Amino acid sequence: MTYSNLYLRRDKSSITVLALVALFSCLGFAAVFLKSGSSALKASSSNLQRHNVVNITSSQAGVFWQTDEKTQSWVIFGGKAADLNLIALDERDLETKKQAYSYHYALLKNLEEDKTYYYKIVAENKLYGDLNQKAFSFKTAKGRQIRSSLIPAYGVVQQVNGTASTDAFVIFNFKDKQPLLTQVKSKGEFMLPLNYLVETKTNAATAADGSEEVTVEILSNNQKTTVKAFLSQTNPFNQTLILGKNYDFASENNVLGNSTTLFVPSADMNSKNKPTIIFPKENAVIPAQKPLIKGSALPNQEIFITIHSPTEFSFRTTANNLGEWKIVPSVPLSPGAHTITMTTADSQGKKTTIRRNFIIAKNGEQVLGEATDEGGLITPTLTPLPTYPSVTAVTPTPPKTGTDTKTYLILSSSLIILGLGIMLVF
Repeated sequence: MTYSNLYLRRDKSSITVLALVALFSCLGFAAVFLKSGSSALKASSSNLQRHNVVNITSSQAGVFWQTDEKTQSWVIFGGKAADLNLIALDERDLETKKQAYSYHYALLKNLEEDKTYYYKIVAENKLYGDLNQKAFSFKTAKGRQIRSSLIPAYGVVQQVNGTASTDAFVIFNFKDKQPLLTQVKSKGEFMLPLNYLVETKTNAATAADGSEEVTVEILSNNQKTTVKAFLSQTNPFNQTLILGKNYDFASENNVLGNSTTLFVPSADMNSKNKPTIIFPKENAVIPAQKPLIKGSALPNQEIFITIHSPTEFSFRTTANNLGEWKIVPSVPLSPGAHTITMTTADSQGKKTTIRRNFIIAKNGEQVLGEATDEGGLITPTLTPLPTYPSVTAVTPTPPKTGTDTKTYLILSSSLIILGLGIMLVF
């Protein structure tokens, strides 16, 4: 009986040891999986500097965002907030090779017209949503592409040292329309089609006429340039844009530091508010077919403007409280000589008429005064915007994460103990 009891105790003890080993092994595996799970995508609201939905049309939209450090990043999206089953890579990435950037741009294609889509941004193994960790959203436009006679905006961006800024992004921001974005190419030039704008309030597609005011942001390597202009002044910009400097073409005052004033009155806009045409200057050669025309008059005084061309154009406007007025023709002016007449009342109530001659340069001519081989502006090469592969409907795979060597030690130890327990049993 004593030997039998001893044998039974040993058998029970072995079974107990085996059970304990199995329990600890399970706990070890659970710890490993919990640890690996914690390294997968996490919800986060930090480290994302900015993001914008840009280039919205009825069938696609772009997402631009900035991370605080260079990292691989992409977008997951879908037609339902709870089912983000599509992926859009950064436009500069390949499916098999991703690069680390601070500024990122993904194009979401093959979308349905006038439909809401949801998306989150993936960066550094984290998912970025809104402040409540919900998916961001946008709505595609109503209406197809609209024909416009306005030629694309284009210009050249350079560093202060004169080298081309090839990794910059250019964003056109409007007051009541969705923003547009393009990327600077290899020689520092950029081009942005202006034939499709989307109203912010109605979400309807509309054509640009050149009179829209735009604030242009140029971003690269944590440097920023801001340009204020009318859309008609962007095709082309009348000078090379230097990264880190700000410009105000809308008021013809180029500010080379931080620009805080949108309009600076000229010397002609004195307290007497003498009626005059400030721009264009006499016999100026203008590269834009829809030039900015501005001047001064008595405050709140009505002004009549006529442009004498092969086709005559007439406008009526009113000076503001400071005596400032400006217009942009809604129809492109033909190349060649033109004359402006301005008619308004002076300080004595008498009608006064002022004439101004100017020239619209032919397409491709970009001159200030008399054009010479050395004095002409840089003419950027008009490179078509690149075509990118369509977004493929796939379930996004979380980034690969490294595994600590301690994990392998835990697994190995658990297996060794489990083997010893089995040997004790048999």
